Amino acid sequence: PAGRISGLLTSLRGGAIAYGRGRRLAAPVSRLHAAVAAVPLDDPASAPLGSDEGVAEIDALRGTLTRAFHDLGAALARERGFVRDAAQELRTPLTLVLGELDLVAEQLPPADRAGVLRARRVAARLAVLVERLLLLARPEQALADEEIDLAELLEDACDNVSPAARERVRIASTNVIVRGDRALLAAMLGNAVENALKFSSNEVRIEVAERG
Repeated sequence: PAGRISGLLTSLRGGAIAYGRGRRLAAPVSRLHAAVAAVPLDDPASAPLGSDEGVAEIDALRGTLTRAFHDLGAALARERGFVRDAAQELRTPLTLVLGELDLVAEQLPPADRAGVLRARRVAARLAVLVERLLLLARPEQALADEEIDLAELLEDACDNVSPAARERVRIASTNVIVRGDRALLAAMLGNAVENALKFSSNEVRIEVAERG
């Protein structure tokens, strides 16, 4: 009996120690979890994960996560810088190409314009791609806040598709003014129109209207 009691006391003592250690670890783990959940996706290096709390395991994990987020942030910054520089280098030549193709098309008789117009559509799609790359390279706080007519933006998006595809598009729109980033909204609408045309063979109907 004495041995059993001694074993029971030892087990209780071990359980009490484990329980106390668990409670001591729970609060730092919760704080670290909250800090990690708040790390911004566009700039992971900027979010502090707190300071050491004297718990070796948690402090070591915090240090590892801090270094990982810092390295990830640096990699994202390098990638954004490369994309931004490449897109900006392409933007001006593409604008010149579009302008020259417009001039050539105006000087040709209608029967001879087809090839030039095809080249212009390709150049226009490349210009849209460049704008999208520039959007990817911009931090969230750089987004513009301006008044935009969605109907006008939609017409522009439809003008970027081929004439044959444009024939399939039917637009019912009223003037709806929103605030936002024109380039970003143009990219979103362009994607929506292209996908609707790409994954269907029938008429594509697009409506712009205010609800509520």
